[in-house]
Amino acid sequence: MLAGLLVAGCAKPLPPTTPVYEFYNALLNRYFRTANAEEAAALRSSAASGEVDTGKTFLAYPRTGYPENAKPVCRFYGSVSPGPNSHFYTVDPDECDRLKKLQQTTPSTEKRWNFEEIAFAMQVPAGDSCPADAPIPVYRVYNSGFERGKDSNHRFMTDPVLYQTMISQGWIGEKVVMCAPKG
Repeated sequence: MLAGLLVAGCAKPLPPTTPVYEFYNALLNRYFRTANAEEAAALRSSAASGEVDTGKTFLAYPRTGYPENAKPVCRFYGSVSPGPNSHFYTVDPDECDRLKKLQQTTPSTEKRWNFEEIAFAMQVPAGDSCPADAPIPVYRVYNSGFERGKDSNHRFMTDPVLYQTMISQGWIGEKVVMCAPKG
């Protein structure tokens, strides 16, 4: 029998998922996420990068072949100079489009987010609620870097206690911004 065929009365097979790894750079006080296994392996193998794997991984759908109720997640990067030396992710298509348009109208000599790629796919929350087939809320916090003259940084997490801890440390809570599938 071929893999992936459904048998009458059997549950629909789960769509494929991919891990989204988190790294922390203490020198830069910056968090970074990637669903690219080769990029994650390169960061782990290079102590000079300063990136340390936090072990706080969540699942996403691959950037191609995701379920129809999931949406692509846009990955943006500032720049080393003028900055921000950080990445930003959004599943919100309007936010992605706004940042792409802002990139086109902001000179490269000014801080801006530059579109890099579709990094993975996730489901969009309804308020702070996630659907049954992607039940894990992904929270986002912001360090207010731009307002303080530092590099902006966002951290994405699935642990509500960690989310509250980050807020108590002065990060701005941006609530649930994506919904992750279970493994």
